[in-house]
Amino acid sequence: MNIHTEKLKLVHLLLNIDDPKVINKIKVIIESTHNRKDIWEELTDVQKKQLDIALKESLNNQTVDYERFIRNHRE
Repeated sequence: MNIHTEKLKLVHLLLNIDDPKVINKIKVIIESTHNRKDIWEELTDVQKKQLDIALKESLNNQTVDYERFIRNHRE
């Protein structure tokens, strides 16, 4: 997929839309995705560390299946 070609196709489609409501919805979608923050940057250092630990445990198969986890916490 050539990104430049896809953008031109979108521009062409947009130019053929006459409904202001549709134009506004497209604008909202584009603005919301363009202004999206990286959630990682919003996490605290403690949260980042906990996620790093969880990822390492998962990669090393140090996990517990769901049923065992629930059973241990219900007792």
